[in-house]
Amino acid sequence: MGKEVTSGTRSATSVCVALALALAFPAAAQVHLECSSWRRLSQDQKLQTIDRTIEDLISGSRGREYTSINRTETGRCLESHRNRMVDDFDELCSRGTRADLQALDRTFRSYVWSCAR
Repeated sequence: MGKEVTSGTRSATSVCVALALALAFPAAAQVHLECSSWRRLSQDQKLQTIDRTIEDLISGSRGREYTSINRTETGRCLESHRNRMVDDFDELCSRGTRADLQALDRTFRSYVWSCAR
């Protein structure tokens, strides 16, 4: 029973940390790119853009404010999803003008939410 309580506490803590990261970084967890620019990038440039966005989030001053978040582990998790993020952004931008900057930001934040530790 003690093990279940510890596991449940750990899960609740993870959810709280993820929520804090996702809500605390609304400005930091942004792609800062519109689809018209995204579509002009090469595959390597897209990956570099994702890398910079992850780095900005993890290493930025707002990221350092939250000491309960394991930034290294969260960064590694986000980096492991780089190719999927590019594919998701490509898919969003293939929809034309209906995919806006906010859609790219929401997509990035969903990855942040899933990786926060």
